[in-house]
Amino acid sequence: MQRDASKSEDRMVVVVNTASEKAIAEWRESLAEMAPHLEVRWWDDANLDPADVRYAVVWKPEHGRLAHFTGLKVLFSLGAGVDNIVADPAWPRHVPLVRMVPAEGPQRMGEYVAWAALSLQKDLPCIFRSREAKNWDSSQPPHLPRNARWASWDSAPWAGVPRTC
Repeated sequence: MQRDASKSEDRMVVVVNTASEKAIAEWRESLAEMAPHLEVRWWDDANLDPADVRYAVVWKPEHGRLAHFTGLKVLFSLGAGVDNIVADPAWPRHVPLVRMVPAEGPQRMGEYVAWAALSLQKDLPCIFRSREAKNWDSSQPPHLPRNARWASWDSAPWAGVPRTC
């Protein structure tokens, strides 16, 4: 049986790489508001014809899989970077690769950086090790002084402060 090529070209199939098919309903709802003509399908849909896929929204796609989407026009990465895609020797290099940034992305990244900085400044790994060892040491890393300025990590106020772990 021969495919009707014109019919395939008219279809606007978006394939979404999610952990489970349950998330597809939310993708359909979100994309329907902006582009109701799009047909949103799950990455692992057994009835999906790879030739129908025009857009792929992915996070860590297995190597070689993207090459099967011969009609792909744009590839969207859900990750903070695209390393997981470009590491695939078979990824379609002729297809534009776009990194998606959710509206809350910059705030979430700022929160992560603040968490990481405070975790280091307060020596959270030491606190966790002490907790595991049931060592309830009351000493705390020094507070960061207001308007603190120092040339390097080693010249910071906590440099040289003895730690119990």
